Amino acid sequence: MKTHSFLNTLFGFVILGSVFLFPSLARGDGQGVVITEICPTACVAQKSEQWIEIVNIGGAPVDINGWKFWEDQTNHSLTLVQGNDATLDPGEYALIAENSQAFLTAYPTNQTVTVFDSSWTTGLKKTGEEIGLKSGVGSNAFIEVFSYMGITGNGSLERIDLSLADYSAQNWKEHPSGATVGDINYWTAESQSESPPEETKPEEAPASEPAPQADPGSLPQNTAEPAEEPPLQDAPNDPILANQPPAASFSVYPSLLLVDHPVLFNASASTDPDGDALSYAWDFGDGQKDSGGTVFHTFSVSAKIVATLMVSDVHGAMAVASKNLVVYGKPQLLPKKESTPADTADGGEASKGVPAIIINEFVSDPVSGEKEWIELYNTGTSDADLIGWQIHDGAGVLVSPTTTIEGNGFVVFEMFNKLNNAGDSIQFTDPSGMVADSVTYGVFGDVASSTAVTAPVAGDPYSVAR
Repeated sequence: MKTHSFLNTLFGFVILGSVFLFPSLARGDGQGVVITEICPTACVAQKSEQWIEIVNIGGAPVDINGWKFWEDQTNHSLTLVQGNDATLDPGEYALIAENSQAFLTAYPTNQTVTVFDSSWTTGLKKTGEEIGLKSGVGSNAFIEVFSYMGITGNGSLERIDLSLADYSAQNWKEHPSGATVGDINYWTAESQSESPPEETKPEEAPASEPAPQADPGSLPQNTAEPAEEPPLQDAPNDPILANQPPAASFSVYPSLLLVDHPVLFNASASTDPDGDALSYAWDFGDGQKDSGGTVFHTFSVSAKIVATLMVSDVHGAMAVASKNLVVYGKPQLLPKKESTPADTADGGEASKGVPAIIINEFVSDPVSGEKEWIELYNTGTSDADLIGWQIHDGAGVLVSPTTTIEGNGFVVFEMFNKLNNAGDSIQFTDPSGMVADSVTYGVFGDVASSTAVTAPVAGDPYSVAR
């Protein structure tokens, strides 16, 4: 079926469960950690030097081990490279770098601040994009998510009031000349140092004797004709008085919507040219409504729906945005046309209605010019609908299948430059997010191959087969 050479090495798969890639931190555990400063394209010379700054503004330590940086609709892992641990004490700053080595070279004075190594897909855009912090990989794991505004110069983008969930120009401003890496933001310090001037009253002039009055008859008389008053002209339109309507925009996560799974609706990309505060009204297209800039909604039935967001400013001006969405039902087994009593006589997986689908083979380091691929095998005798199932690696979702796999059949999913050559973790999850099968190979994260590996590393041109 495939034209690849195979590495005939047997390996056992261990079901890792949700604790390895899907930490179950509660949302409340991270409410004190916020994004405070962003250094996108133009802030630094190279993409590898980009970074974001976070700080714990809460009153208790927060362990961010296992957290993800959200960018380009992708979960990016965090690896501690500088600092004692991944716990941020109250008031403690930390940096998330696209490439920690490049970051520490560009900012050699920051040798004490906590630094996490990560990576993002295309680089933080100068014009702005959606980013966030997550305590795990699920759609309900967001700690903070928003679309940051663009920059026009070469400075970082700084949050002014760290406690406000305001992502407009009223609370974010570009640094005038550089960045405040791992320290209180320039504009935060400026706002804290500003205070209203003390009210001063003008000194009263000392009393004096009245000046002598001149004799009216001795004053010169003005005999000139009075000057004509200039004609009144219409005052120009004052742009401050002319309210401009807002612009509505929103994102939906995850892209694959399933019945009984929470969906994040995020309106932080909506803007108002006057900087007015906005109100948000949602219509999810299933008869349910809600309000707020960031909301979760769970669909109860599969359907094609139109989700609508209406934003309005304090003056009553409104704007509307809509998206056509499809909500899929839970995956189900499809009956196989031809079967024999032997198919279910032994009480196999097919007779229980559970698709026994496994990761059967993969290529992480293909021949030059070819793609990586992962093969699934259905060990049962009934066909299975894979809609709602997903294949993950250590950085996030690789594949969201929309196909059917036949009983005792194979299906191959190709991808480009996703799996790490030296080591990674591949997981096959059901629609509820539970791991149905998984494999870890080589060195993944801080885990050495001798302690938690279930498959060897195979280089070009070999695959790893079960």
